[in-house]
Parts: sequence; structure tokens; C-alpha cells
Amino acid sequence: MRKFAMNYGAIMGMILVALTIVLDQLGVDTMNAKWLNIINYLVFIGFIIYGTYQYREASEGFISYPQALKLGTSIVFFSSLILAFYIFVYANFINPDLIEEILLKSEEQIWVQNPNISDEEMEVALSMVEKFTTPTMMSVMTILSQSFMGFIFSLLTSLFLRNNKPEFEA
Repeated sequence: MRKFAMNYGAIMGMILVALTIVLDQLGVDTMNAKWLNIINYLVFIGFIIYGTYQYREASEGFISYPQALKLGTSIVFFSSLILAFYIFVYANFINPDLIEEILLKSEEQIWVQNPNISDEEMEVALSMVEKFTTPTMMSVMTILSQSFMGFIFSLLTSLFLRNNKPEFEA
């Protein structure tokens, strides 16, 4: 099962990295593009379904709900490792100004949401944002958030993809 998860996770991770690179080259603001989340979720669901189906076919047509749940979550986990590595490299070496851009956008969003914020409150808010926008924290948050979403999607897809082996065969 691990081989399936690693293989499909690697392919999915490379597709997500390629998509990120293409969108970055096109100048798309990937931080605020809600439609991009929908595309990512469709990729998640597609790979979870396809990988689970392929594993089920390789297992004589049978897969239990726990196995399907584990496989789907593992596929997304392995893809998140690849994407997290790319984010770490991108934020450290390719675009070291990314952190500063995120902080500026965060400051603008805070002003828009609360125009009456005091300077002290703004500094506290920005210090919190700053703690979570290091390349390492961004990578860790990518792994955690994507793995969680993979688990949620796998909970649902496993219901439809499971095919338990009959306990008693005549």
C-alpha cells in the first residue's frame, strides 16, 4: 500500500508544484485565488479516487474502508511533502522577498478589516503573522493542512470505493 501511496503522491505533488510554477509565471496571486483552492481540491479528490481504485484492482477487487482511508490520506501526505519542499526552496532561494510580500499583504488586509486598529494592536497582529510566515512554518503548515484535507476527502471517497472481501465464500 505504501508503494501506491508514494507513487501517486509523488505524481500528484509534481503536478501541484508544476501548477504553482505556471501560475507564478503568469503572475497569478496564488495566496488570494479562491478558485485555485477548488482546483487543488479537485486534484486531491481525483488522485485519491484513482489511486484507491488502482489499489483495489491490484488487490483482487477488494479494499476495506480503513485501507481506503489510509491510502487516500497517505497519497495526499506524500504529495504535501513534495509541495512543502518546493515552498521551502522557493521562499528561501528562488523568491526570498516572498515573506516580505506576505507581510505587506497581511498588513493591508488587517487595515481593510479593521480600519480603527491601533498601532500597538497592528504590531501584535503582524508579529503573529511574522511567526507563521517563515519558510519552515509555511512548509509545516502545508503538510498539516493538506494532510488534513486529504483525510477529510478520504473519509468521503472511501465510502464509495470500499469493497469488502466476503467473509464466507461458498
